[in-house]
Amino acid sequence: MRLGLLGLTVSAVASVDAALALFDGQPPSGTKPGIDVVLTDHQMPGKNGVDLARALQARGISVPVFLLSSNVAAPVAAMAEGLFTSYLRKPILRRELCDCLSQTPIKPVPAPMPEPEVAAPSLPLLNALVVEDNRTNRLLISIIMRDMNLELTFAKNGHEAVDMFLAGQFDTVFMDISMPEMDGIEATRLIREYEQDHGLPSVPITAMTAHAMDGDAERFRAAGMDHYLTKPLKKAVLAAKVEEIAARFGVAQAADKKNGA
Repeated sequence: MRLGLLGLTVSAVASVDAALALFDGQPPSGTKPGIDVVLTDHQMPGKNGVDLARALQARGISVPVFLLSSNVAAPVAAMAEGLFTSYLRKPILRRELCDCLSQTPIKPVPAPMPEPEVAAPSLPLLNALVVEDNRTNRLLISIIMRDMNLELTFAKNGHEAVDMFLAGQFDTVFMDISMPEMDGIEATRLIREYEQDHGLPSVPITAMTAHAMDGDAERFRAAGMDHYLTKPLKKAVLAAKVEEIAARFGVAQAADKKNGA
């Protein structure tokens, strides 16, 4: 499915009743609760996409809903009724899908309260600077990272990233490589020069690249980067990297307190 290729977690169901079960806390086997956006076909056997949107509205569930239809005239009444955020005409182009998602504010549906568990050692909340010039990629990253231990700030290019880094206090940086005006390599070099000139510790910088080639790892390290991830970003790989950075930051924090810093 196209959304899966974009790095999103997808729950695919074949009927309106199965879709509603996700929101009613009874997800079918193999799916995960917690839905940020709904894409529904218009015409289906039995209940259709309009029935689904009305049922969600009746339940008080506020989540962006997109209607997928091959009929231009059919969605007009449903859109006028305020049931849908927008609609996409089938067959759907990937660019159109990404544009719709990138212009839609995502409001996560509150998940059921979990059962009390023994508290695990808490990791510090990290202030992360994410440098990415593509608007759709910024949306996808914000969705992927939304339940991680991060406070996200986005920069759109290398120039903006350097200015924000110098003006703020960030614990880690996720840096796109290919960007207009100033790429991630040059931005990283300027950040490292600033840290060195001011006697500051090196903040972990993770490169994000769509085309990893032989020798790139050495090139990134030479610029001052610590790690790199390949696009499309995978949530499990990204979560592991965030946890690794957070754990190291927590150890450093504890050492500073012990030494009276």
